Amino acid sequence: MRGRRGAWRTIPSLWADRVHNAGTIELADFEGGTRRLVRGEVKVKLFGFGGLVEKMIVAEIEKSYAATARLTREWLASR
Repeated sequence: MRGRRGAWRTIPSLWADRVHNAGTIELADFEGGTRRLVRGEVKVKLFGFGGLVEKMIVAEIEKSYAATARLTREWLASR
């Protein structure tokens, strides 16, 4: 099985010392297509509402990934 793995990290413009999010994306051949696996970790150190901010960041990452995956599928289908 062939595959590729890359790492990502986001450095926020606000609270860079308190917000950390990073992860990996793996692409591998899978039953006539490609399997994509995204793993990440989000940690926010803000007393009292860090968990809420973490959930907001995760939601934005998921939304961004879904949009990117859709555009990638459309681009590949047009080729």
